[in-house]
Amino acid sequence: MMKAIWAEDLNGLIGRYNSKMGLPWNLPYELAYFKEKTLGHSILMGRNTFDAMHRKKLEGRQTVVVSKNHIDDDSIIVLHDLNAIREYQESHEVYIIGGNQLLSQTFQWCDVIYRTIVEGEYVGDVYAPNIPNHFKLVKQVYHPITDKNEVPLIFETWYRI
Repeated sequence: MMKAIWAEDLNGLIGRYNSKMGLPWNLPYELAYFKEKTLGHSILMGRNTFDAMHRKKLEGRQTVVVSKNHIDDDSIIVLHDLNAIREYQESHEVYIIGGNQLLSQTFQWCDVIYRTIVEGEYVGDVYAPNIPNHFKLVKQVYHPITDKNEVPLIFETWYRI
């Protein structure tokens, strides 16, 4: 099964890849939600996302990177094209975590999308793709500002129609 998960601000911003700085915000509650959803599963990302994370592997998850180039790290799985992604996801529960291009290319295989709306405006250079029409919003959960988040969050769940 393939799922997608990401957070975006009010303008659809998801990252700062060109600056290699990763997420434009620090929101512990949103990160805990991400961990809850992805723990024990494979997280699939493009090479730029992996680089923006400073090649950090997240504990309790199998890191899978899509890249045409070799990555010298035996603890991750490198897939080289969409066919390899499709084959891999047939036997693993996979969460696509970014970036924009990979999300757009794999929506066709996703069953569920978890999108967090970060109710703020940030600076960055990568934006979320539009969610395709073959998905329907089925759940929204609002979380107000807390000591763990400087802005409100809306956790959305979308299912393939």
